[in-house]
Amino acid sequence: EEVPETMRATAIFGKLKEQVQVWMRQMDGIVFVGAVGIAVRSIAPFIENKAKDPAVIVLDEEGMFCIPILAGHLGGANALALWIADAVGAVPVITTATDRKKRFAVDLFAKENDLEISDLKLAKEISALLAGKKIPICCEKELPEILPEGLYCCEDFAEEPARPGIYIGIKRCGEKGVLSLIPKAVTVGIGCRRGTD
Repeated sequence: EEVPETMRATAIFGKLKEQVQVWMRQMDGIVFVGAVGIAVRSIAPFIENKAKDPAVIVLDEEGMFCIPILAGHLGGANALALWIADAVGAVPVITTATDRKKRFAVDLFAKENDLEISDLKLAKEISALLAGKKIPICCEKELPEILPEGLYCCEDFAEEPARPGIYIGIKRCGEKGVLSLIPKAVTVGIGCRRGTD
């Protein structure tokens, strides 16, 4: 009962091979207690992509190490591993480069701010480039005065030659080499008659 509703787990007993396929489609996070190799071989056939995969964590049997092995940022595996490690007194083993080097990660920023990423490949490229290159960022709304290291404010990408860049707004930026981060600000609903499939 002390565990927040969003962090509650369900224990399922059965054949691992049969369960993992279901878990990979239905669960937000999976925690394996045991060897990393078993977890990797179990999930490998069902891995889809960064945007869809659930967080997958491995905790060794002694509870000494907590390792996120899939969906570190978008799936929330790094955050879940830190939470579990704190709860059980384990050492979190975070290997994501941006986390290790304490650099801005586009995918994590998008997740934290509920933004849709227009191009995951470009997002990854930008995160890697931030190690030594300045990246322009433009936003429909006002940007904070202090931006993460490696980013600088840009007013209009049509007049900004530097690429790649980041644009935050409702509409996608049409400029080549500019990643759009789109706020989920529109809700669409549909009504049906009762009993309609």
